[in-house]
Order: sequence, then C-alpha cells, then structure tokens
Amino acid sequence: MKALNDWSRILNIFSRKTVSSTLPYIDYTTHLSVPRMSRYYDIASEDAEKAVKYYRLNVELAQTFLPLLHLFEVSLRNVVYEAVAIELGDNDWILNATDVGGAFRGKAYKVQIGGQLKENKIVSDTKTIKRRLTNAGKTVTAGRVVSETTLGFWVDLFHSRYSPLLNNCPLNALPNRVAFYNLNVAFQELASIQAYRNRISHHDNLFILVNTAGLNTLSLAMPTNVRISIRKIMKFINPNLGKLLNEYDKT
Repeated sequence: MKALNDWSRILNIFSRKTVSSTLPYIDYTTHLSVPRMSRYYDIASEDAEKAVKYYRLNVELAQTFLPLLHLFEVSLRNVVYEAVAIELGDNDWILNATDVGGAFRGKAYKVQIGGQLKENKIVSDTKTIKRRLTNAGKTVTAGRVVSETTLGFWVDLFHSRYSPLLNNCPLNALPNRVAFYNLNVAFQELASIQAYRNRISHHDNLFILVNTAGLNTLSLAMPTNVRISIRKIMKFINPNLGKLLNEYDKT
C-alpha cells in the first residue's frame, strides 16, 4: 500500500543519494548555520551539492515519521492510562495519585538526580501541566492533563521503580505481546522510540551514525529499527491497529 511505497521510495532515494534542490549550499549554511550543515558536508566528503541532498533527505525522513508517531503516541497513552486506572481502581488517577498524599508521591518512587532525591517524572510532569492549565484559566480535568502529557510520561510508567505500586500493569496495555516481552524489555524498546522521536522533534540528524572509529557513517538502521518497533508494539496493543497503520504510516 502507500506506506510501503513511501518507505521503498526513501530507501531508493537513500541508495541513489539524490534529492532535488534548487538552492545552493551557501543558502543552507546562511539560514540554518554552518555547524548544522557541517555533519552533512563531512559525510558527503565535502561535496556541497551532495550535502544539501543529504539534508533534504533528513527532512523528508522526519516528515514520513510524523503520522506514524501520532497514531502510536495516542494509542499507547490511551491503553496505558486504562491499564493503570484498572490497577489503581481510579479513573482519575492522573489527578489523584499524583497529588499530595497520592500513591506516586511515596519516597520509594523518588529518583536520584544530582545526588538528591527528586520527584519522579509522573509527579513532576502532572504538577507542571496542572499549573499550566490553572494559569490559563482552564478547569483541571484528567482528560486535559492526559492530552498535554509527553510520550516520555507514558514510557516512564514502564520503569521498574513503579512495579510495587502498579504490579507491572502497563504490560496489560500490550495484551498480544510475546512471552519474553517483560517490563524491562518494553521499557528499553519504548525508550528507544522516544529517543528517536526526540531527534525528529529537535531537528537532529536521523541517519548519520558515528562508527567505532569515531567517523560519521550513513545508515538507515535507526529509522528502520524504530519503524519495526513501533509497528510491533502497535500489534501488541491490538492487531487490528494494522489497518489504521496502513492509513497513517508514511514511512
């Protein structure tokens, strides 16, 4: 279908290393900065035209991932929220369990940052969101808080630090997972997806890796692995999500 064709097109462009551009390299360095373009210039063996093509390819690769990430993030947060709500017996747990005296406020769930015990991400993120909603004159509801959370929030719930409280219930959001897919495996894979998603959001490079010799090298390993992971986890959530994936996945 279209998703497969788009991904094949990316692979083809990558192998041919040809992405059309009507602007010279100097325009890119002028408006985007020399440091930003230097990695592409180096990997292109100081071929300015090829450096522009690599940069254009990086932008196009980022564009293809956005629809897939949209569907993935929304689907994941919905099922994880429900799994935690069932475990805690509270449909508004994101408000109550993170509030003063709430379950997530326990000392056992604090994290070491700079040698000091700090609030975990679940508590700190919800506090920030609640404050932002209040300052904007909006009523703080569970739905509004959920809608403003980041992917990192939901990934963090898979961390083993919360196991005594959640009894590994985030895994219940992935009912079709394979037997070996435990909490640690899920957390590591989700963290990898989050890291790549952040690279896209921060306009970082998406296909240049540093090899063992410390040199830049071209590779589609990162986007390929992330794409595989996202589609796999979506199937763990519900195999029928594959139909939606085919509608949204532009990779």
